[in-house]
Amino acid sequence: MLRQLQKYAIRSSRVISATYRLPLFTHQPISGKLLNEIKPASRLNMHRDVSRRFFGARPRPGDWQCKACGVNNFAYRTECFECGEKVQDREVAPGDWVCPKCNFYNFQSRLACFKCHTPAPSFANESQSDSVEPTKL
Repeated sequence: MLRQLQKYAIRSSRVISATYRLPLFTHQPISGKLLNEIKPASRLNMHRDVSRRFFGARPRPGDWQCKACGVNNFAYRTECFECGEKVQDREVAPGDWVCPKCNFYNFQSRLACFKCHTPAPSFANESQSDSVEPTKL
């Protein structure tokens, strides 16, 4: 199997070499760095650039910025997707709520926590106050 892959790679490189008139093999070292050799700050800038390009420069309500590495995270994340730092302080959009049990960010439409199924604080208080005790006859 490995031999077949090697033959295929050589054939492919010959076709590419012939098509683009490139030398088949070069003895010069390849310049540039691998991704794991790039400084962490440079990788951070790459993430920021990609997120701005695809998702816009402005965060949505409830999104938060990591205090450790500066990456913007979506509202539903409880820890930074880049460095794993737990969320500390974040703004909550009007109507949205953070679960008191598991710290998960829930949108306004949820009556219970999406992650641990704990009732929303406002609905839990209402259900307790609305409960009617049976009267004895």
